[in-house]
Amino acid sequence: MPRLLDLLPLFFVLLLVSPLMRFVLLVYQFLLVEEYPAHITPGEDRTLPAHEQAAVDELLALGFAPVRPLHIHIGPMLRHGVLLRHRDEAAWALLTFAPSLGTGYPVLFFSVTDEDTLLLTCNRMSQYGLVRLPATLSGDAWADDLPSHWQDHLTRARQHGLQTLDEAQAHARICQFQQSTFPALQASGNVVQRGGGWFYPWRTALRLTRQVMRKYALMQRPYQSASTEGSAAAAAYYAFCAAEHTRYLQLRRKRPWLQELLLLGTALLGLLGWGWLISWQQAVLLLIILLVHESGHAIAMRLFGYRDVKMFVVPFVGAVVTGRPSAIPAWKQAIAYLAGPLPGLLAGFGMLFWLGSQPPADWHQHAQLAAIMAVVINLFNLLPVIPLDGGRLLELALFQRWPTARLLFTLLSIAATAWLASQLSSPGLWIIPAVLVLGLRHQWQTLKLHHVPDPGGSEQERLAPLFERAMALKPGKSYLALSPLVRGIFVSRAVQAPRWWESVAILLTLAAPLAFAGWLAMDLGWIGHKAPAMTEPTDQRSNAQTAFDVVFNNDIDDEAAAKVRQSKLLDIASRLPASDPRHVDLAWDQALRLDDSDKAQDAIIAAGKDGNLLNIDQMIDSQLNKLLWTLADRTAAERASALAGAIAHYRQLAPAHGNALISATIRQAEATDDAGHAQEALAILNSLAVTGNMNDSTQNLQQQITAARGWYLLSHQQYKAALGIFTAPHPQSSETEFNWPRQQQQLNHAWALLLGGDKAGGLAAMRDAAVFHKPDTRWSARLLGMGNTPAVLMVEPGELVYALLVNGKRDEAAKLFGNSRSMCSNHDHDEPVAATEPWQRVRVEAMRNALASLCAGSVRFE
Repeated sequence: MPRLLDLLPLFFVLLLVSPLMRFVLLVYQFLLVEEYPAHITPGEDRTLPAHEQAAVDELLALGFAPVRPLHIHIGPMLRHGVLLRHRDEAAWALLTFAPSLGTGYPVLFFSVTDEDTLLLTCNRMSQYGLVRLPATLSGDAWADDLPSHWQDHLTRARQHGLQTLDEAQAHARICQFQQSTFPALQASGNVVQRGGGWFYPWRTALRLTRQVMRKYALMQRPYQSASTEGSAAAAAYYAFCAAEHTRYLQLRRKRPWLQELLLLGTALLGLLGWGWLISWQQAVLLLIILLVHESGHAIAMRLFGYRDVKMFVVPFVGAVVTGRPSAIPAWKQAIAYLAGPLPGLLAGFGMLFWLGSQPPADWHQHAQLAAIMAVVINLFNLLPVIPLDGGRLLELALFQRWPTARLLFTLLSIAATAWLASQLSSPGLWIIPAVLVLGLRHQWQTLKLHHVPDPGGSEQERLAPLFERAMALKPGKSYLALSPLVRGIFVSRAVQAPRWWESVAILLTLAAPLAFAGWLAMDLGWIGHKAPAMTEPTDQRSNAQTAFDVVFNNDIDDEAAAKVRQSKLLDIASRLPASDPRHVDLAWDQALRLDDSDKAQDAIIAAGKDGNLLNIDQMIDSQLNKLLWTLADRTAAERASALAGAIAHYRQLAPAHGNALISATIRQAEATDDAGHAQEALAILNSLAVTGNMNDSTQNLQQQITAARGWYLLSHQQYKAALGIFTAPHPQSSETEFNWPRQQQQLNHAWALLLGGDKAGGLAAMRDAAVFHKPDTRWSARLLGMGNTPAVLMVEPGELVYALLVNGKRDEAAKLFGNSRSMCSNHDHDEPVAATEPWQRVRVEAMRNALASLCAGSVRFE
C-alpha cells in the first residue's frame, strides 16, 4: 500500500496530460459559452484592414467576388461581413470578420438545391451540427485550408442540382438561416436559460466535446490562411482575435452555480486523494485551510477589480484562484498575494496561544492540529519560491523591474522545491519542480517577449507586436498555441511596475513572517544545533527469513488455523540455512504445543542458543512467569519452595543467565516474607545483584530490585528506612519530556511519606509526581500554546485521589474522581499475587479503602 500511495501523485501528473483531463476541460469551456440570437443587416462600404483584405483576396483567388457588405449582429456584438458570389458555380460565401480559434476568419459556403434545400459547408465549427433545420443540409469540411474547404463544398454541391440565385435571394436565404438557428437551438433544448443568458446544457456540452475529441488530431493541424500568412498580417489577425475574446468575456454573463460546481468537484477529488494518502481527519482540515487561504485571495481580487475570478482545488498540490486584473498598482497586487497566507498565519498562531491558556479538553487536540496545519501551510506558502505566494511577491518586488532575473529565479525555485520535496519525503511536492521544469522553455520565451516595447493605444494595437515576436519565437504555431504566452505578458503589464518604496515594503512584509518563524524555531531549539544523523535501517533479511518472521508473529488460537501456521513455518524453515537462529524460534514454538512442553523447552534453554525473536533470558523468564501464575492459589510457603526449586534448576541449566532469575527471585522473597520469614526474605533481596554491562534492560532490573527493597520496608512499617531508598528525585525545571523511571521514583517517594504519616508532604510529592513537566515560560513557547498549562499524566488517577482524601480534601478528590465508574470497578476486586508489584498490595489496599467512600456515594461497584 505505501508504494501504491507514493505513485498517486505520479498518477495525477499523468492524468493532467491525459485525454481525460482534456475532455473535462472542454466540457467546462462549452458550459461557459453563452449563445446569442443572430441576424444580418446590410452594411456600409469601408476600407478593410490588411488582415481582413487578405481574407477577401483569398476568396477572390477561388473565383468569388464581393457583392455586398453586411452587419452580422450576434447578441450585443456587431461583426462586419461580406457576401460573395462565385463567378462560375451556383455558390455563395459568407465571410465574417470574427475571431476563430481553429481557422482564419470563418467562411460559410452555401448553395440552394433544386429541391429548395439550403446546402451549407462550414469548417471546424462543430456547433452547426447541433440541430437539423428544415430544408437545410449542413456539413463540416474539417479542412486545413480554404481551397480544401471550397473543394469539399463543391463535391457536396455536385451531388445535387443547384438553383441560380440572384443577390437578393442569396441574401434572404442566408439571413433566414442565421435567424432560425438560435430558435431551433431553443426548441431542441440545446440551449437553456440560466441567469438571464442562454447556455449549453450538460448533454449538449458533452456532445460537442465528443465531436471535438474525435476531430482533435485534425484541429491540431495548422490551418493555412491568408490572414495568418506573413508576420504582420498574422500578428494583426491574432491581436484582433485576442481583443475580441476579451470583449466577449466582458460581455458574457456568469453561468449560475458553474464555478461553485467546479470548486465542489475539485474539492471532493482533493479530499479523496488526500484522505487516501494521509488520513481523513487531516484531509478535511487541509481542505478547509486551503479554501480559507484561497478565499482570502479571491476576496482581495474582487475588491481590486479582477474579472472572471475562479477558485478550484488541485489534488496533491493545493488550491488555486485565477482572475484577470485591470490596471492596478503594485501595492494592490501585493495585498492580493498576501490576503491568503497572512490571515491564516494570524488565525493559526492566535488559536495556538488561546488553546495553551485554556484547561485541557477533549476537543483541544483536534483544534491544535488544525492550528498547526494552518501555520505550517501558510508559512510554507510564503517561501520565496515560484509558484508559491512568496515567490510571486518576490517576483513582483524585483522581477517586474528586472525581468532577466526571472529565469534565474525559476531555476532556483526548481532546486529549492526539489530539495524540500526530498527533505519532507513528499512525493506530492515533486509535482511542483516537475511542472516548473516543463515550463522553463515558456519562461525563456516570456523573457524575450518582455523586451518588446509597449506601443500603447487599444488592446489590439498593444497585442500585435507581442504576437509578431511570439510567432518568431514559435514559428508555425497557431493562435491557440501563441495566445497563453502573449496573454501572460499582456496581463502582467496591467500591474504597474512597483516604485522603489513599494518594492522595499513588499520585501519587508514578506521577510517579517519568515524571520519571525525562524526566531521561534531557534528560540525553541528546533534549529541552531546539529541534529544527529539518522539513516533508515535497511532490511538485510532474505525472502525466506521475512516470510518466516511474518508467519511466526501471527499467533493463532484456532486449532485448525494453528496447524496451517505450523505447516507454513516448517516449509519456510526448510529453506533457511542450518545456522539461522529462526530454527530455535521454531523449536520453541513447537515445544509449546507438546504435552511435556517444559521438558522440551528446558532442553532448548540448555542448548544455550538464542533465537532470532527469543533469547535465552526471555525463554527463562517466560517459564518462570508461567510457574508463578500456576502458584497463585497456593500457600505462601508452597510458592516460596516452588520458586526456589525453579530458580535453582535454571541457575544450573543456564549459569550465565543470572539476570533472567531476578524477577522470580524477588517473587520468592515476597512469598518467603508472606510465609513469616521476614529476615530470610530480606537476605534474599540483599543478595540480588545485576551482572553485565549497564543498558536499558539491566537498568530496569536494578530499578526492580530497588523498588522491591523499598516496598518490603514499607510493608514492615520501616518508613524511615524506606525513605532512605525512595529518595526524592532532584528537581528538573527544564524537563519537557516524560521520564518514566524518574516519575516512578517520585511516586514511590510520595507513598513512603503518606504511609509514614507525613500526609502534607506526601500530597505535595504526589502532586509533583502527577506532573511530568513544568510550564515553559518562554514567550515563543507560550505563543505556540506549549507549556502554558502543566501536563498531567497519572499512572492511576486513584494515586492522587487517595492522597487528597487522606488530607481531608474530599471536594478536590471528588472533582478529580469525576464519578468515574471505571475507577470504581478497577479497585473493586482482589488481584492475584502475580498481578501486583511485589509488596505493593498495601498500596492497592490503601487506594481501595479510600475510593470506597467516593464510589459508594455516587456509583455502585460493578
